[in-house]
Amino acid sequence: MNKTVMFSLAATCLFAVLPVEAMAEKNTTMEVQLSKSQLSLEKVSSPAFGTQKLTGEAQILVAQEDLTITIEDGRAEKTSGWSVYYRLYAYQNSKDKENLAQAETKIGQGELRVNGELVGKEDYQAHPLSVKETNQTDQPLLQYHGSATADAITYIYTVTKENISLQLPKGTKAGSYSAQQMISLRDLPENN
Repeated sequence: MNKTVMFSLAATCLFAVLPVEAMAEKNTTMEVQLSKSQLSLEKVSSPAFGTQKLTGEAQILVAQEDLTITIEDGRAEKTSGWSVYYRLYAYQNSKDKENLAQAETKIGQGELRVNGELVGKEDYQAHPLSVKETNQTDQPLLQYHGSATADAITYIYTVTKENISLQLPKGTKAGSYSAQQMISLRDLPENN
């Protein structure tokens, strides 16, 4: 005869709630101060082509206004340069939203001035652009690689209207067209 002995183990958990005699709270303030970037695009003007008559043939329209880009550099250490990139989205007809097919915008080289004075060509590179409807990507327009010591510097890059054109293919459809331009300012790594 098998005898089985069973043992039973019982555990008892005791919980005690003790009164809180002292409870402390403290509120503190978190602060952040936001300021505009030390390197910033202050103003951008768009070249415009006005009202033109179509001839039915391929045409080159010259802009009636300059492209002007104003950059403010308030960085304490101005040992690194900066670059400006340009993107032009397709011209669209305001009526039917159809793109201005095979149009090409050309933007020639401009001049860079700092606080009103012409900057030497050794301190910057201006890149002429040819922008077609199909290449809507950022393209380098200007690269500044000089250095300065002044507290705040205002740079103005201008491409004169005579150096900006819109080439229209033969058979361009009449209408009112517009395109968005996007200008990007990018900080360059430190000069070594």
